[in-house]
Amino acid sequence: QGTVLVVSHDAEFLRRASNSIAEVAGGRLELYKSVTYDKFLEEREERQARVRATVEAQERERKRMQDFIDRMGAKASKATQAKDRQGKLERLGEQQAGAK
Repeated sequence: QGTVLVVSHDAEFLRRASNSIAEVAGGRLELYKSVTYDKFLEEREERQARVRATVEAQERERKRMQDFIDRMGAKASKATQAKDRQGKLERLGEQQAGAK
């Protein structure tokens, strides 16, 4: 049994002809083995929703840390904590940039 690579935007053709789907997205290859085209669409939407939720959570955390830094950075008693969170914020930005 062989493999045929087909590039198509014809949803009906893909529904009838495919049993595994590979998608190139965000510079990555995502492989969906032994799935119908409709199942692929469902799984892809679920994966994208998880990614969006993760990005939103990271953005909320980044904002929370930045608010703390802005509020406490000038207070001598909290300056160390503010500096620590500034470092965490920078690392979070590096992680987000690396994930894109």
